[in-house]
Amino acid sequence: MDEILISQEPGWDENDSRTFINYGRYFVPDRQRLIDIFCQLLPRKKTQLKVLELCSGGGILAKALLDRFPNLTVKGLDGSDEMINFTKEKLSQYGSRFNIKKFDLENISWGELNEPFEAVISSLCIHHLDEEQKQK
Repeated sequence: MDEILISQEPGWDENDSRTFINYGRYFVPDRQRLIDIFCQLLPRKKTQLKVLELCSGGGILAKALLDRFPNLTVKGLDGSDEMINFTKEKLSQYGSRFNIKKFDLENISWGELNEPFEAVISSLCIHHLDEEQKQK
C-alpha cells in the first residue's frame, strides 16, 4: 500500500492534494451521505441552476450534482493546481456545465463574483480557516 503523507507544515500543499485525491474516501466517513444531503438541499428548478463550489477538491460533490441535475452548472474554485487539474480531467465530460478556477480561500474577494448563483456550497474547506478568517 502506498505511504500516506500529510504535510506537517501549516496550510495545505500539493502533496496533501495528491493524498486526498487518493485516500479521501477513507478520510471522510459517510461521504456519500453528505453528498446526498447537499443534493436534497438544492432547489428543484426547471430552469438553469447555477452553483458556486468553494474548494471543489477532486470533484466528487460537483459530479454528483451534475449527474442528478441536468439543468445545473457548477463553477468550482480551488486553491490547489493538483486538484484543479485532476478535477478538470475527471469532469471534462460535462463540458461547459462545469468549470474550475484557482482562488485563495483566505482572500474573501471571491465573494464579489459578479454572477448570480442559486447556491454557494462547500463540503470540506471551512475547517482550513482559523476563527478570525471564518468570521470574515
